[in-house]
Amino acid sequence: MRLTNLLATTAFRVALANAAAFSLVGIIVFAVLFALSRERILSALDNDLAADARTLLVTFADAGPSGLLATMERRVAAGPGSHDFYLLHAADGQLLARNLPDFAIPPQWAWVQVPGGQALGLPDGMLRTVSVDFPNGWRLLIGSNPRQLYDLRNTFLGVLLWTELGIILFGLASGYFVSRRVLRGVQTIADEAGRIGEGEIDRRIPRLSGGDEIARIGVAVNLMLDRIGALTGNLRQVTDDIAHDLRTPLSRLRQKLERASLHDGSAADLRATMEQALAETDAIIATFNALLRIAQIEGQDRRAGFSDVDLSGLVSRLAEIYGPSAEDAGHHMRAEISPGLHVRGDADMLGQMVANLIENGMRHTPPGTRLSVDLHEVPQGARLTIADNGPGIPPDERGRVFGRFVRLDASRGTPGTGLGLALVKAVADLHGASVALEDNAPGLRVSVAFPRP
Repeated sequence: MRLTNLLATTAFRVALANAAAFSLVGIIVFAVLFALSRERILSALDNDLAADARTLLVTFADAGPSGLLATMERRVAAGPGSHDFYLLHAADGQLLARNLPDFAIPPQWAWVQVPGGQALGLPDGMLRTVSVDFPNGWRLLIGSNPRQLYDLRNTFLGVLLWTELGIILFGLASGYFVSRRVLRGVQTIADEAGRIGEGEIDRRIPRLSGGDEIARIGVAVNLMLDRIGALTGNLRQVTDDIAHDLRTPLSRLRQKLERASLHDGSAADLRATMEQALAETDAIIATFNALLRIAQIEGQDRRAGFSDVDLSGLVSRLAEIYGPSAEDAGHHMRAEISPGLHVRGDADMLGQMVANLIENGMRHTPPGTRLSVDLHEVPQGARLTIADNGPGIPPDERGRVFGRFVRLDASRGTPGTGLGLALVKAVADLHGASVALEDNAPGLRVSVAFPRP
């Protein structure tokens, strides 16, 4: 994996963004902590200066100017300590005592730049001072070495720099390793997709560990490939079925047209031959229309146009329409339909599905067969059952009758395309319903279970 590819990944950029965010938060936290710590140290320095100033004021009040001067001389002679830098001026500006270079004493609280202060051990030559005015006009400057503040600053800066460096290095390392893992999964998917694109359509994305979004993409791609494979298989099967099942009617049609072209008989014979040819043509057209209808159902997102369908009313109307036809064909049909059952779907498709099931029951059973159309509510939703006491379908054949152009031997002599149950299955799948073929002992029972709206 090339480094440029790793750096260009979203995972690496997210890791860098997180590192930058943590760095910014670290800077803010350190700045707040430093400000609070500095304030506390500065407050402690000022409190010590104020206490020293009060002590010297008391000394002046008790011992007078001479006592104060003697105290200052002792302190100056003792050398500088933590906050014992002094500069004492008389009222006329005369220098009385000092351990600092002489300069004008500033107002009461101040930061002072001391000339040559670095030689006295003052960081940057700075001194924190307070000035004291005595009743006789004397002015005293008391200074405190702010080294603690500078040490605190340097400590915080050092810790901040190492912390920021650690955050950045950790962000780069985590981004690198996360990006490698992401790219490995993406590369695996890309390699397999390339092989599939080259014609190895049976290949699939290997299951990736971790269960992250890359692994989920692999699973989704495999599901898509399975669906594409199933559709391709169906297309291949349909092509084979069309070539097989339409060859015979097309051959018969050609023979009839050839005989008609060579016909030297009566006009009535020619008319009969042409009518037979038209019948063959109508059957072929009906087959193609049924295939087109199934393709439209399976290949389009028809759920977008779904609406509430009164399933009870729909099945009742179809039972009334087919009742007289069933009686004419010698069948006995009854309907038992619970009112008020509704589903979400396409009324035209559902009507065609129910009509196909009723017609199948009438077409593939002998006269005298009893047909029943039942619609009842069940805990899962609604169940449509169309049953007969005819010959039924052998158990080992029930799984394949939903395929296109599948016709059992017992049905070869009846008209039809072998696409009725295929269309029923397509409509049921589109509506989220399940279709089951069961033994009616004797006969066949077809159950369609609809989910609740």
